[in-house]
Amino acid sequence: MKPLPGDEFGAPSAPQHTCGLTIHAPADEVWKWLVQIGQDRGGFYSYTFLENLVGADIHNTNEIRPEWQELKVGDTVRLGRDEGVIKLTVLAVEPGRALMLTYWGAFVLEPAPDGRSCRFLIRSRSVGKPLVRFIMSVVLDPLHFLMQRRMTLGIKELAEAKTPAERPLIPTTSDYVWFFSILRSGLLILIMLFARRWPGRLLTAVCLSALLTFVLYRFPPVPLTGIALAVFTLLILIWRVWPSRLPSPRPQNNGYEDVNRF
Repeated sequence: MKPLPGDEFGAPSAPQHTCGLTIHAPADEVWKWLVQIGQDRGGFYSYTFLENLVGADIHNTNEIRPEWQELKVGDTVRLGRDEGVIKLTVLAVEPGRALMLTYWGAFVLEPAPDGRSCRFLIRSRSVGKPLVRFIMSVVLDPLHFLMQRRMTLGIKELAEAKTPAERPLIPTTSDYVWFFSILRSGLLILIMLFARRWPGRLLTAVCLSALLTFVLYRFPPVPLTGIALAVFTLLILIWRVWPSRLPSPRPQNNGYEDVNRF
């Protein structure tokens, strides 16, 4: 795997994951948004309505603030307002190029040859014992993936904006539409699971759950994707569940009688 700044802080044998996207803005401009992350700074450019459900009190900014433009080794990046919340310590920083945080990983900007765009990479490593890593991968990693993806997309949107007026305040209306459409799909799948447990509906619910997972991981978080999935799930629910609610047709007599009853 391609070496990146910050690799020296992780065990070579530890499982790692690298994701990235291209931002059509100079690395120096992207850095101004990246270095601002933190609960008491510029936020995380992600779904604050989820972060604040646990009392994080995070508020994203859509402007570059001079007082947030410096991080040095040993500084902390807060995840929440309470003192007991885990803080991310800055392990290494290379202004305009790389930032390494404990418990998260390395944030790296790779300028393109023309200097007008860059690659934004995040490399994280799993820590702890195998059982802890397994629990984290099942319980926390999916949510972390969704939040981190929105953060990278948010930084991209802010850095690529041509004027301050074009900078979105994240989360946007589109984020709410997408999220609640996805949530509705999940609730419809649960209804199908518990409406009546017989193999056909159970198999359908499992297939829809797999589709939901695929859409979450492989499709961009835009309203069209969420709405299309919600409508499709609703139509499948009606097809699989509603017929059982209809009364069964009564058999017709056609004028014949069972003579054996006499």
